[in-house]
Amino acid sequence: MTLWARFRSWLSATWQRPRMESEMDAELRFHLEAYAEDLIRGGVPRQEALRRARLEFGGLERAKEECREARGVSFLETLAQDLRHGVRMLRKNPGFTAVAVLTLALGIGANTAIFSVIDAVLFRPLPVNAPQELIDLYSATPGEMFEYAPLAYPDYIDFRDNNKTFSGLLGFAPNFLALERNGESEMISVEAVSGNYFDVLGVKPVLGRTFDAAQVIVPGGYPFVVLSYTTWQRQFNADPAIVGKTVRLNGSLLTIIGVAPRDFSGLMRGLSPGLWVPVTMDSILHMGEPLEDRGSQWFFVTGRLNPGVSVAQAQAEMKTVADRLAHQYPKSNKDRTAALLPASQVKIMPEVDGALYATSYVVIAFVGLILLIACANLAGMLLARASVRRKEIALRIALGAGRVRLIRQLLTESLLLSLLGGTLGVLLTLFFDRAVSRALQEMHFGVPIQIGLALNLDIRVFAFSLITVTAATLLFGLVPAFKASNVAPNSGLKEETDGGGCSRSKHRTLKTLVVEQVAISLLLLRVDPMVALRHE
Repeated sequence: MTLWARFRSWLSATWQRPRMESEMDAELRFHLEAYAEDLIRGGVPRQEALRRARLEFGGLERAKEECREARGVSFLETLAQDLRHGVRMLRKNPGFTAVAVLTLALGIGANTAIFSVIDAVLFRPLPVNAPQELIDLYSATPGEMFEYAPLAYPDYIDFRDNNKTFSGLLGFAPNFLALERNGESEMISVEAVSGNYFDVLGVKPVLGRTFDAAQVIVPGGYPFVVLSYTTWQRQFNADPAIVGKTVRLNGSLLTIIGVAPRDFSGLMRGLSPGLWVPVTMDSILHMGEPLEDRGSQWFFVTGRLNPGVSVAQAQAEMKTVADRLAHQYPKSNKDRTAALLPASQVKIMPEVDGALYATSYVVIAFVGLILLIACANLAGMLLARASVRRKEIALRIALGAGRVRLIRQLLTESLLLSLLGGTLGVLLTLFFDRAVSRALQEMHFGVPIQIGLALNLDIRVFAFSLITVTAATLLFGLVPAFKASNVAPNSGLKEETDGGGCSRSKHRTLKTLVVEQVAISLLLLRVDPMVALRHE
């Protein structure tokens, strides 16, 4: 039988269970009666013939069970039985269940929360058109402590206007400016951007329009601003007629021309701009160094390669431009060259990016150890509980339950605990993420900022939670299940058991779990998670 035929048979047997049971019962009874009729024709009395037929077939129920197993239906039935029994056992011990679920919730919740933050900062794709095609352009100075740096604005203009490998080169620089509203002033995160910023990224506004690259040329001209979706919601109450109104920024009036999409928070993960202004407004808004200063490297540059152009080809062209600038402006550009790197999701220097990734992995490992402590603690609780259930398990073995079946039942109970703990942990993650966002918005050197982490529970976070729940089930449930199912029926059914029902093997296991918890706790206390950042 082919795999597809087996699957169709299983699906039919599952969804048409009553009809299958009826047909199976009728067929088995037909074979039983046919065999008995053969015996009767041979001279065997009817009652004796029926008895011999039942002995030959081993009983109808046993034959039915073998047919169900052959079709794969018995697995779902036994799973449902295990789940019902597991729910009853957990309801029977509410104190143990509450402590176990809370212990797991803290461990799973901590892991899920940290993963959601790191995923938002480092791994989630940028909400722009074809983010994998973006390339960062840095000014490289070999031999320096920090080899890579942003570009000076005049260098950006030269790279932008003297290349044929990029369909567009954009630039931006973050800063904080005073936004004045209703007679009050508050600091807000701002990005000074090139005129082609939104066009190169392929970001379309939800209201109005974005900057016109052809008009953002004259320094001090084009006094317009594009609001972030969050700023439009919070500071301007989602005013649908916001386009065309003015705002005062650092004492200068600017006209609002558009609102960015909800999911777009710029290219710097963790720092969401409250609004965007043309970089040519720098002379009026005083956001940084003078635009014409080639010695001031503060302008981050990202480009999109033309179709069919490789990174190596673009690198060669950028190096040619950099060499020409070094010859033309030896005072500021003598030791500089150009470096192209895949656009990172955290827009910082590449050296800091590498350290940030390393530190993130260390943090993930640390919260994983916290979950391991929780699982070891819960495994000890399950081992102690197994001593109480020793007589019950021995009775089930005496009635014919196999060890594999018992282990599956005990692991099902552990899975129920993990699912409950994981559900509560995900709920705790929601509160944790909101608390982190609020805290970070108020902790940037006393300046409130908007956080662009986009902390939300998407399919990636739920998948991570499911993997964590499965790992937790195996970590704290497997050893107690093996230990608990290894019971001799004779000794287990006695009223009095040696040592209160806890064998030397269980004592050794409990001691091992305690030693592991202490060792991991000491490791967490001794090691500084920022050591990776310092070593990097």
